[in-house]
Amino acid sequence: MSAQLARKSLQLLLKPTPAPSAEKNTAKTRHTETRVPRALPKTKTGLKKIKYELRYGQHQRTKQRQEQEKKRAHPIVALVKDEKALDDNLARNVRVLTSKLRASRVERQLHKALHSKGHSLRSGTAPALGEDSD
Repeated sequence: MSAQLARKSLQLLLKPTPAPSAEKNTAKTRHTETRVPRALPKTKTGLKKIKYELRYGQHQRTKQRQEQEKKRAHPIVALVKDEKALDDNLARNVRVLTSKLRASRVERQLHKALHSKGHSLRSGTAPALGEDSD
């Protein structure tokens, strides 16, 4: 259903009934008010379809427009854009992980103590942390 049909249908529902004109009433002495029955335009589901169009029609049109623009876009430009997004994401991940997984002060002191005492990871001989090896 088009947006125009939805708008017209709601205008028909909300439009006040026409008042009788003065020219028609001059010929008749009796004042009778004619009312036009309010009816929806003949559609498959009537008011439900109109409400659905008003609620979701804009989203569907926007989505279709974006898909058409995506089809018209140059594929190399899209590829470059995707690569840039991936690079930015990688840089952000590295920045977050290096800030969150940074060694604490205690860990740095332990590491420094182990390397300064001549500890070899391959030999398996580790000096006690509180003791001096001298």
